[in-house]
Amino acid sequence: MATYLDDILHHHRARAAADERDWRERAVTIHAEVPSMFAALSAPGNGNVKVIAEVKRRSPSKGWLHEGLDVTRIARDYADGGASAVSVLTDAEHFAGSLEDLEAVGRAVSLPILRKDFTVSANDVLDAAEAGVLLIVAALSDDELEAFVGVAHDAGLDAILEVHDHDEAKRSLDCGARIIGVNQRNLHTFDVDRDNAARVIESLPTSIVTICESGLSTSEDVARAADVGFDAVLVGEAFVTAFFIKICGVTTLGDANAAIDAGANAIGLNLATSKRHLTVDRALAIAEATKGRVLRTLVFRDNDDDAIRDAVDLVGADAVQIHGVLSDGLALQLRERAVRIIKALEIGSDEFYDFDERRVDAVMVDGATPGSGESHSWEELSDRTFDVPIIGAGGLHESNVASVITSTHVWGVDTASGVESAPGVKDRERLIHFVDNARDAFRERASS
Repeated sequence: MATYLDDILHHHRARAAADERDWRERAVTIHAEVPSMFAALSAPGNGNVKVIAEVKRRSPSKGWLHEGLDVTRIARDYADGGASAVSVLTDAEHFAGSLEDLEAVGRAVSLPILRKDFTVSANDVLDAAEAGVLLIVAALSDDELEAFVGVAHDAGLDAILEVHDHDEAKRSLDCGARIIGVNQRNLHTFDVDRDNAARVIESLPTSIVTICESGLSTSEDVARAADVGFDAVLVGEAFVTAFFIKICGVTTLGDANAAIDAGANAIGLNLATSKRHLTVDRALAIAEATKGRVLRTLVFRDNDDDAIRDAVDLVGADAVQIHGVLSDGLALQLRERAVRIIKALEIGSDEFYDFDERRVDAVMVDGATPGSGESHSWEELSDRTFDVPIIGAGGLHESNVASVITSTHVWGVDTASGVESAPGVKDRERLIHFVDNARDAFRERASS
C-alpha cells in the first residue's frame, strides 16, 4: 500500500523529470546573500532553545489548518514574538504552499528562512535561492544527498538534513551536514513518536546544529527538546494555531461572522440536546457559509456513533467535540476523514484521570455541568499531565479568561454563555472583549 511519503515523492519526482531547466547554467548565476540559518541557530543566547516557526496551511493527514492564512502577517508575528527563523511550506499539491509564499515571507521579515519541501533535484535546491533548503534523507540516495548539499553550499544556502533514525543521521554526517533536524513524525504514516528525537540526538556530535521537529504542541514539549540537547525546535501546526479561542453554542450565521471578525479560531455548532441545539440542516448552513474562515466544530454528547459520523459527513465539519463516550471505532472513522477530535473531560471526574488522550487531538477541561456557565477550580489541572493540547472551558468570560490563561498551561479557551445576552444569543461587545483579552493573555504568557 502506498504511503503518504510514496505519493508525495512520486508527484515531485514526476515534476522534476519534466523540468527542462539546466541547473548548471542556473548555478553559475546564483549566489544568495541571505541571513545564515546556521549562524542564527548556533549563536549564543540566554540559554533558551531557538525557535523556527513554520508557515503551514494544511497537512496531508489533518487537512486544512488555516485555509485563509496571511503568510506576511503571521511571519511578522513570528518575528515580533522572538522566532530565530521562519520555515515556509512550498509544496502546493499536499500542503497548499507555494514559492510565492516563500518570497512574501522573505520580503516581510529579515530572519533566516527555510524552504520546506520535498527536494528531489538540483533545480529544487536552486529554487530556494533566497532561503535555506530542506533535504529529507529518507527520500534521497547518498549520491543525491552529497550532490544537493554541494549545490546548496555553492549557492550560499544552508542545507538542513532531516533524519528519522540513527542510520539516516550517519548518512547525513557522512555528507558533511552542519545542520540536522530530527523529525519525530513518521513520513510513511504521519504518526508522531515524541521520544524519537531524544533517541536520535545521542548519535549526533555537539559541533553541529540540531533541530527537533514535529510533535511539539506545548511548552513542555519544547522544554523536553531543550533538556536533551537540541539547539532549536521547528514548530508547525502549534504556531499556525499558536493559541486557540473557540466560541461555542453559535446558533446564527450573524453570530458566527461576529466570532470570526473578532478573531476567534473556532466556532462550536451544538448538535447535542441543549439550549443552543441546532438541527443538522441549520449547522450545515452555517458551516457552508464559514468554510475556510474558521475551524467549524460539531459538538455532541452521548450521541450514537453512526449519527455522529453521518452528521460529520453531511456538514463537512473540520472538528468534533465529544462529551461522553468516544469509541475506538468512531475515533478511527474520524481520523480517516481527517477530522480533528476534541474530547471533553469534566475536571476531577474519573474520566479526567483515566482517559487515554493519545487517541485525540486535544482535550477540553470543563466543569461538572458543561454549558451552564458555572466556574470551577483549576487546581486539579496541575495534577494531570496531558500529551495533547488543553482547552479550558467552564464559566469563562471577558473578566476572568486572562487569569486562567496566565495561571495555567491551557493552549486554548472556550466560551458560550460567557459572551451571551441570552442562551444562544451572542453579545458582540462581550465577544470582542473576550477574544481580545484572551489573545493578549496568550501573547503575554508566550513572551514571559
